[in-house]
Amino acid sequence: MSKERPHIGGIVTIAAIAGMVAAVWTVITYTPPKDVLEAQLERLGRQERARAQADRVGGFERAEARIRDLWSRGQTGEALEIARSWSKGNREDVVAGYWRVALLTSVGDLDSARLAAERRIDRAVAETDARPNDAEAWYHRGWFERALGRELDASASFDTAAELLAARRPSRMGDHVWQYNIACYESLRGNVASGLEALDRATELGWNDGAWMRVDPDLASVRMDARFNEIAARMDRGPD
Repeated sequence: MSKERPHIGGIVTIAAIAGMVAAVWTVITYTPPKDVLEAQLERLGRQERARAQADRVGGFERAEARIRDLWSRGQTGEALEIARSWSKGNREDVVAGYWRVALLTSVGDLDSARLAAERRIDRAVAETDARPNDAEAWYHRGWFERALGRELDASASFDTAAELLAARRPSRMGDHVWQYNIACYESLRGNVASGLEALDRATELGWNDGAWMRVDPDLASVRMDARFNEIAARMDRGPD
């Protein structure tokens, strides 16, 4: 004797379809919590502002070159305007912040340099935490720390940057650029003799941007030594 029973396969199929419909409906009707939605909108707003600022300065990849060119020609006001436009509304860009701090420091506006550094220091620390072997990340951090008057912290950051860079040449750098940057880092940490030696090697290897070398804020300490002028004069004359 047998009794009619529901077909198990049919029940499973119906349940699966119902589950899929419910999942799709959930996705369609889901509204993120207010704080999540606000964060998403703020992030999109920052990205839009960053793109707008990039357009104003001719693109982030060109901003550094323009700043250096203007600064080399003594047009610090114009260079600072580019740095301000680049960094305004884009507080997560450490490089833009560095240029603004360096320029403000060079013109003696230390209060504004400190305020600009305050806006970037947390991001700079996060960069070194994320990339502890990146010399450039430590270099930028050191600049912000110095602008904030945290000289011991700045010295430690510049020491780390110099040691990392001396240990390995980044693939994107030619030997002359590498040696020039070593000179900058040594100068920043007060090692004038080592900075001059690296600068001399850089010019022998082909560094020939004398205009920038004479205003580069990283080289401020080595420019106070008479040997800097000798190196610059040799570079100007070119190979014998």
